Amino acid sequence: MDYVTTKVHPMKGRCYFAAADIPAGAVIMRSSPYSVIPDSPSKGKVCTACFSFTHLESIPTVLCTEGGCDQVVYCSMECRNHDWGQYHQYECESFQYWKRQDSLQGLSEYARDYLWLLIRLLIRRTQETFSRDSAVKIESITKDSKSGTFDQVWNLISNRTQFSDSQLEEFDTVAKVLEGFLLNQLLPKIRADKGDLDADILKFPVDPRSEVKRASADSWSLRESIHDSLIDLICKEECNSFGLYTYQFEGSHQPRQGYALALYTSPVFFNHSCVPNVGHVTFRFPRESPKVPDLSRKPEMVFFATRAISKGEELLLSYVETSDPDDGTLGETRRKQLKDIFFFDCDCIRCDAERSKNEAALKKVEELLDFQICLNDGCRGLMVPPELGLVEKIGQPESGAWTCEGCGLVRTIN
Repeated sequence: MDYVTTKVHPMKGRCYFAAADIPAGAVIMRSSPYSVIPDSPSKGKVCTACFSFTHLESIPTVLCTEGGCDQVVYCSMECRNHDWGQYHQYECESFQYWKRQDSLQGLSEYARDYLWLLIRLLIRRTQETFSRDSAVKIESITKDSKSGTFDQVWNLISNRTQFSDSQLEEFDTVAKVLEGFLLNQLLPKIRADKGDLDADILKFPVDPRSEVKRASADSWSLRESIHDSLIDLICKEECNSFGLYTYQFEGSHQPRQGYALALYTSPVFFNHSCVPNVGHVTFRFPRESPKVPDLSRKPEMVFFATRAISKGEELLLSYVETSDPDDGTLGETRRKQLKDIFFFDCDCIRCDAERSKNEAALKKVEELLDFQICLNDGCRGLMVPPELGLVEKIGQPESGAWTCEGCGLVRTIN
């Protein structure tokens, strides 16, 4: 059953609502990433191709053998060869050059991460455009329709005018790196491998919602237009990307530990609530055997109802951790995080109750969150429906039994 319908709100824009009554635990949506990369802190721990946790599974790692490139790490030659064919052959020389020249020294670790995410996004976009416009057959990297298309990426909101001057200065620097990669590395290599390209591949679609006035846009050079479009693309990524998390690195008594950065096109219309009625869990598609990595799919994000949802209710997930640290701020740290990263002041029932210190409302919020967060012996894990639980850790749960994705505790829903 299709549980999701999209509506346009005059203030929020496109939003997801329940198209029918949704039982607790029902899977609402599955989405594959348009682009995904292991993050910097996880370098050497996560396979770039299949996202296996190599250090936990005692898997010998395989590095790129081209010219001292140290950007990628794999769990097998199969993964290395697969990723080379899809992505790394187009980016490898650039990473070697940037390393020799120390070109990325001024960028933060996180900026280097979203730079790489966008490099792979541009590789896919170029392949996608070439595949559509050319009669030449190429290996498809877009066969999973759940991951979307570049047009869907481009239609994401950018909030460009909301970013600070210092952030936009960083985006300008990253855009220059992306521009050089696109014009000097990616397109020449694609041309050499696949043949001539239509000039339109260099042009980005016009965004009718653009918040930047371009009175002289028609007179801009192609390079200036590309640079400005890349800044827009960075803003879209920053507003809509997801971190992927696990409890397997440091345990579930710590906040979830990030291992990847990804851009999904489908989930971006879930709005936020600090008392969400939608939860999500990520499946990395771990390998079936040490020699057979699953290379056909990337980390899939699965969204489910955390409680029974009535038809017509807005579907809301939390953009930040719902298990606040016990810092005595009554959610002030959480609200500041939402304001700094997502540019809004949260007015959900939890934030209203915390601001007003309304005891009855706070008790209601506690009841709503009680089943979502484990809290068993200090565990910060989130409860996951039976069919999505960690069955390898606890065995197949009984019908109606939810599993903590952190410690494996089983609870039965009332």
